Amino acid sequence: MKKINTLMSLCSCLLYSQEKIIGPGGVPGAVLWMQPVAHPRTEDWYGSYEWEDYSGDLLQVRYYDPRGAAYGVEYLGKADNYLRNYNFNPALSFNANDKEAIKNQLENISNFCDSDNEISKEIYIKGSNLTTTTIIGAFSLRADPMDQPKNMFTFNGVPGNSFILSTDKVINSKESQRGILDYGSEEGYDFMYHSGKSPESDMNQFRERALRSFVYYRTGKPHTSLWGVRNHSVISLGQRSYPDNVNNTSTFDLPGGDGDYAEAYIPELFIYGRILTPLERIKTESYLAVKYGFTMERSYLDSESYLIWDLDQDRKYSKRITGMIRDDKSGLFQKGGTTSYEENPNF
Repeated sequence: MKKINTLMSLCSCLLYSQEKIIGPGGVPGAVLWMQPVAHPRTEDWYGSYEWEDYSGDLLQVRYYDPRGAAYGVEYLGKADNYLRNYNFNPALSFNANDKEAIKNQLENISNFCDSDNEISKEIYIKGSNLTTTTIIGAFSLRADPMDQPKNMFTFNGVPGNSFILSTDKVINSKESQRGILDYGSEEGYDFMYHSGKSPESDMNQFRERALRSFVYYRTGKPHTSLWGVRNHSVISLGQRSYPDNVNNTSTFDLPGGDGDYAEAYIPELFIYGRILTPLERIKTESYLAVKYGFTMERSYLDSESYLIWDLDQDRKYSKRITGMIRDDKSGLFQKGGTTSYEENPNF
């Protein structure tokens, strides 16, 4: 039985013997698990950072290359302009470009992008075509406007079944005939501020809680082609959705504004080639919440499914929850805790 002491924050120091890292929240089988690390690995917080893949496939984020997503120069973000720390953990922005690193590519992609400040970043996923998938991550807008739809990620897998995750919509390809899911139209609980509908009373409150998690489930019909079907996919991020991207496997009807890209910090992203169970989802989101210092509106579980914070018991102290935890199955050793939420006007 674990004893939990809750003051104004969660403080749960869980000690494990050293175990093998299984996955975020102790959930195995991620086909992509990206998080920022210093490049090269030093303690220099003012150097460059890369997104490193912990799924085992050694995936990389690369600048757009007309030959495909497996090519291109690896993306490195400069800490002085495009890195932010949440609860002592780094988050990377993908809206920057190192012109010197990609100078040989600029001529090849001049017809693809409006300027060298808008170059897409691509991730080639080897082990999933995203027909059935669970996508989970943390995301924080870093620039106004926060009340207009912006493109977060474009996912291209099986031809005709691509989709875009924007700050308040899931935009499916024209070929799929699945339409547009406006997941913020009723409750408004997404990455876009909806006046009068969002849980926050005004834009400043929304900015205070800009960092939050997202979960998207997707299922599709199994493919029975005699010749099989491709088992890889490509994520595009850091730029608006361009129809001329060579990695596109579908076309889109984009509502006004949805083609623009979101300027954001992304601490972590992981993808599974299956639908997670409700328990697995809670464990992965709890991992993100404790690690990056944002608050979930539910109880928290560790990788062993132990209850580490009980919403029903501690509802009186359910704001700005922080924690300290060691969870070897998640590769998480959070030695200190602070909230990622900010105060107006110091955003």
